Amino acid sequence: MTEGSPLLDITGCVATLTLRRPSLRNSLTDDDLNTLLAHFEALNKNTAVHVVVLRANTTAQKQAVFSAGYNVNGFDNEPMAPLFFEKIPEALEGLRPVTVCALNGSVYGGATDLVLACDF
Repeated sequence: MTEGSPLLDITGCVATLTLRRPSLRNSLTDDDLNTLLAHFEALNKNTAVHVVVLRANTTAQKQAVFSAGYNVNGFDNEPMAPLFFEKIPEALEGLRPVTVCALNGSVYGGATDLVLACDF
């Protein structure tokens, strides 16, 4: 699996959202946050989806890290994160489908809010 923005895969009634930046411990950039919001909007509109699984690709890591939160390198580029990042867990918590976090590693920073925003 290549690195990049969070990937949305829908198979039947199950949608899987995968964080895909293992070389940076799945930290999230401003673009990733926008992608997640777009995926959340699409999932709310797709009534065929009943369950959303949030997971992370940890294959390129010595020690599995689900997510290290916001990528602090973005602070050099007038980041949206301080005010914008909080919209992500709120939107995840408000999703119409049931949400499940397949936590497969440690979690840090704002990413803990993502994990806690899931139903299970």
